[in-house]
Amino acid sequence: MTSAIPLFPPNPAALVTKISTTRISSKNGGAWNIYFGGWDGVSSCHDSVSITVTLDRFASFGPHESQIYTGNAIHVNNPSAIKINETTWLMVTTQLQGSLNKPSIAEATNGINWIPNSGGVPTAAITVNGYSEWDDADVNGGNVIFMADKLYHFYFIDFKNFQNVYHATSTRDLHNFEYAGVSLGGAYKVVNDFKYLNGLYIMALHMNGPNTYYSISNSPNGLFPQERLLFTHMDKADQYIVSCGFVVDEASQRLMGALYGAGPVPSLDENEIFGVWLQKRVLFENSNTVWGLGDASRAIGPDVVRIGTNQATLTGQFYLYAEDYVDVNHRGTLLEVSPTVTVQQGDIWKYSP
Repeated sequence: MTSAIPLFPPNPAALVTKISTTRISSKNGGAWNIYFGGWDGVSSCHDSVSITVTLDRFASFGPHESQIYTGNAIHVNNPSAIKINETTWLMVTTQLQGSLNKPSIAEATNGINWIPNSGGVPTAAITVNGYSEWDDADVNGGNVIFMADKLYHFYFIDFKNFQNVYHATSTRDLHNFEYAGVSLGGAYKVVNDFKYLNGLYIMALHMNGPNTYYSISNSPNGLFPQERLLFTHMDKADQYIVSCGFVVDEASQRLMGALYGAGPVPSLDENEIFGVWLQKRVLFENSNTVWGLGDASRAIGPDVVRIGTNQATLTGQFYLYAEDYVDVNHRGTLLEVSPTVTVQQGDIWKYSP
């Protein structure tokens, strides 16, 4: 079952936003709302939650706007947002107060006007009843909200008892969840996102290092199978990955890729947003050279790839491979070969099956 969704190719294209963590949220009328936590626009080094919006499938992004301010908390971070329907959005964050991070819930009718819109509001706190260590739990970064079959699911980690990903549910009360047991045992990783895709439930995880991970099940309940490698970092710029959020299409039928927060230093305070995309692979080839390998091929959003060359014109053929492409020696499924064509720098070619 885990082979139903292929792994991501390791070719992320860096964005420019300085952040501490990022999660991709629900879609809204053709736009994707991207919520992220960190020191966005402030100099106090106290985290808060912001938003940026893309209207052109991740080719460009709008200005950052604050969503949930630090308020009376020390930090507000790790947003996990879902769209329930056209008038109901939910977001779970973690808020550091004293020495422990605890989750809080906020609601909005449109994905941008959250109540409450600042940290440290006692009535927004989430409690997991039945988890015996809850009072002393440190839920920092692993706090995912999800809804399935009219049941609210909360997946969380506890750095005081870190080996597992835990699961809790609620039928109505978003402030009180009932502990449902271990969801992923022995992972020692931070759960970051949860999506439903073609009858399967897929969980994203990381551990502030060079790799991300996933686990897939046919049910949101019970134990998930052992996690597997999802994708690894590109270079020093994204060596320490601090978050990972899936990007799925509007119909929840296609896994398009992922956004992830990462940086070059273990202190985790020089992070940016990166994207990695699961898409068909395009090479341009003649009898002498293959173009579109390594850094010469960078995905720009889920449907666009840039093929680099230092020549003004090239004559050759386009080779289109399926998502099972690994590298030039393991190309996977060949889908199509173009006629011999001549291309110039700056050309834009569109594939129409």
